[in-house]
Amino acid sequence: MIKDKILVVDDEKDSCEAFKNFFSKRGYLVHVAGDGLKAQELLQNNHYRFIFLDCHMPGLSGVELAKVIKKLDPQSIKVMISGYQSLDPDLLKELGIDQFFKKPISLSQIENFLKEHRKENPA
Repeated sequence: MIKDKILVVDDEKDSCEAFKNFFSKRGYLVHVAGDGLKAQELLQNNHYRFIFLDCHMPGLSGVELAKVIKKLDPQSIKVMISGYQSLDPDLLKELGIDQFFKKPISLSQIENFLKEHRKENPA
């Protein structure tokens, strides 16, 4: 049984594959996009329970994509991940980002996050 749909947006192919494998093994249906423009296409035809997006990408940056997500899929739970410094908490709130993680991130952190949000917001 498929739990929820997840969108992973990252220009690092290895990161996308790692997340896809991790989520798929846990029963999630996973779509991946290597840039913000591809993610925008996917968002026009899909609803996602969780969206994991990198901050710095070609096409649309994570910040620009977060604005698109806010319009196209406002109910999704949005997680921004970045290898750079932390972002301004006020900006994250304005963008509708529910969680910020700094790279490198452990898969156990992601699993704990998913468990908490499934308890708080059952589908």
